[in-house]
Amino acid sequence: MTAVDMATANAAEGLEVKKHNKAKEGAAIHEVEEEVKEEEASLAAAGQQQDRSPQERKKYHARVLKRYLDQIGENRDKTAERKEHLFPMPAFVRTLCLPLLEDERDYIALEMFLNLALTVPPLMALFWMYPSHIVGVIFLVWRLLTFAPRFMLTLHVTSHRRLFKQKYWPLNFMGTMLGFFLGLPPGFYYIHHVMMHHVENNVFPYDVSSTMPHQRDTRWAMVHYISKYFTHAVFYLPYYALKKKKYGLFAFHAVCWVSYFIGGAYLYTLHPVATLWTIPIPFVVLGGALMQGNFTQHVFVCPDDPFSNYRLTFNYVNHPDNQRTYNDGYHIDHHQNSRLHWSEVIQHFEDNIDKFADNDAFVFKEIDTQIVYRHVLNGTYKELYKYWVQLTPDLTRSPEEFEALCRHRLKPIYKDNKKSC
Repeated sequence: MTAVDMATANAAEGLEVKKHNKAKEGAAIHEVEEEVKEEEASLAAAGQQQDRSPQERKKYHARVLKRYLDQIGENRDKTAERKEHLFPMPAFVRTLCLPLLEDERDYIALEMFLNLALTVPPLMALFWMYPSHIVGVIFLVWRLLTFAPRFMLTLHVTSHRRLFKQKYWPLNFMGTMLGFFLGLPPGFYYIHHVMMHHVENNVFPYDVSSTMPHQRDTRWAMVHYISKYFTHAVFYLPYYALKKKKYGLFAFHAVCWVSYFIGGAYLYTLHPVATLWTIPIPFVVLGGALMQGNFTQHVFVCPDDPFSNYRLTFNYVNHPDNQRTYNDGYHIDHHQNSRLHWSEVIQHFEDNIDKFADNDAFVFKEIDTQIVYRHVLNGTYKELYKYWVQLTPDLTRSPEEFEALCRHRLKPIYKDNKKSC
């Protein structure tokens, strides 16, 4: 056994010790599972580089980083103005709230929650006083276009890392409750995204939102995928919580779910127009948008290695969307370590860029997820090739080779597939 093999084995053993110790300390089990999975992934990536000495790895990293910078110029995501909120709160709010936060860097997330809380609920109350279908349509479109993208990404980062300190724990339900005003049932997102999607890591059939079994360059695949959100996920998530013995989360989800729909049914008998545009229609529209977003992020999955974080999604850099989404374009890094702070993912990417090259990870520049997906649907791979950042030194693929690689990573995956990727 080599020194590297021994180190890897010792580290793997250490993961089991960490899991045991954290369980004894009463740590939330989903946090332990996430951290262990992420460290195991890092060990696997390290194992692929064991034939390089530390000096060789350092030189190789420098070569990969240089090739990356030669193609993008500089990473503007590092210094661009943050735009996750819609408008800044008064200075006194910052003074009052900063001591309550787990991490002061997340103040902009609190501002986004407060932006929504101060605008949408009062307007919704007014809508209930004077309901009409025309106003309902306008109000829904305004809410979803103005608030939904930023709110969902704020809920995303605050679900992985709590916003408020533990002693102020009731305040951490703020995002869960505010989701109601956009069409998200309280308690639904946490189980679906944090507990299932990240623990199961897009692996079919355990992750019901997995993109693996779909031919992902067809519109029918998207329709089928979204439909599962309103069938499988509704019934599977409570079962999943029970299966994982998360009885508290199951009870919370069940109470929220039943209250949301039974309460909605009752409100419909009193105010049908207002209820229609407050609960069922936003639920359908927002749910479809969320699933469309997840599908596009995981449109490329390598059939030879679908469990590798480097090959089940992609990164995009130098795009304004990263300033509105807490750097969500660095999605590979997020799956590598979902508890890494959003402000640190860019550095994490560049510090580990040699591993991205070793694993043939997809990285794009100056386009976002939706544009990547549009090129996939339209089959315009030569256009997409212009935005592809090739990382591996001394290897330059042609547009035809890039298209072949893309098409291979769009194939449905039901079981192990040994064809080269």
